[in-house]
Amino acid sequence: MESSDDTKLGQSCSSDVNNDNNMPTTSAESPFNISQDSKTYYPETKLPIQDELHSVLDSILHMLNGSLKQEGEMLIMVTQTVIHLLKGLKEELDTRRELTRVERFSMKRFEGSDEDIKFWTGFYSYETLIVFYEHVCQNHASSLKYWMARNSQEEQANKRGPKCSFDPIDQMFMTLVKLKQGSGNKDIAERFKISDSYVTRIFITWINFLFNALVEGTNIWMSKGKVRKYMPAFFKGLYPDLQVIIDCTGISVERPSDLEVQAATYSQYKHGNTLKGLIGISPSGVTTFVSDLYEGSISDNELTMNCGLLDLCEPNVAIMADRGFTCKEAIMKRKLRHVTPHFLMGAAQMQPHQLVESVAVARCLFS
Repeated sequence: MESSDDTKLGQSCSSDVNNDNNMPTTSAESPFNISQDSKTYYPETKLPIQDELHSVLDSILHMLNGSLKQEGEMLIMVTQTVIHLLKGLKEELDTRRELTRVERFSMKRFEGSDEDIKFWTGFYSYETLIVFYEHVCQNHASSLKYWMARNSQEEQANKRGPKCSFDPIDQMFMTLVKLKQGSGNKDIAERFKISDSYVTRIFITWINFLFNALVEGTNIWMSKGKVRKYMPAFFKGLYPDLQVIIDCTGISVERPSDLEVQAATYSQYKHGNTLKGLIGISPSGVTTFVSDLYEGSISDNELTMNCGLLDLCEPNVAIMADRGFTCKEAIMKRKLRHVTPHFLMGAAQMQPHQLVESVAVARCLFS
């Protein structure tokens, strides 16, 4: 009996074996797998941890996707907010800049007031000043080389900086205001909202430019015939040969740090440091000569002899001056007549004809 049962079991097992590959197989409905190595059977089960792991991974991916989406939306909101703030800041900056430009002492501020333009600059109207700028200054304003102090010029010669926001037309306006009003740098700096040193740079630069554009190369000297043509009757009756009336003037300057320059520019008459120049006018009141500036310590006589005025005078004309000009002999050597008030020269009183001449000269000089 046992042998028969064993035989049936062996036949059953052998029928399930793949004869070609000599490998065990199972039917589709079999709930068992056979290990190739151990040839043992075990049930096919799905571990609970796998489902849990898949669930956790799905949750993480879902959270990440949601987080990234939220972060993206947040980034867009932040970017839009920043752009909005920047636009607001730009508008506020433009508004402040416009207010500063209007509040600052500028030509635009006096656009509608010819009276103010005349007061501050001497020009008769805003339109006249605009025409002057357009015809004389505009084409050269962008190429001006700005003056710098000696101690900083070499250092900053090749240094590039931000573009100046002070319009050239207002630089010209500032220069004219300083000339007309005689204002100090501190006053000008406060009015135009710039530094004291920048006032100096702009003023010196524009003075040199305006001199080159308006004065240098321009012959303002009047010939003997033209002076005679426009001479007032009062002068014709007294001094028909009068060519020019001269006087010296001193311009106060800051005390130089260099001791030699300080001594050379010191004027005993002005009791301070000055530069001195000579001005000549015709009998009709037209300015016909302006000398270069010399050190304040130079005498009137020395300045008269060296400034070039005498070289312009034709022979046999008269030069009128105050009594401080005592270079009569040097002038007469050039065949010129020197007209000044008479001195007492130690006498108790003047001779009648001297008194008459002195009064006449005084009337010419101070009338």
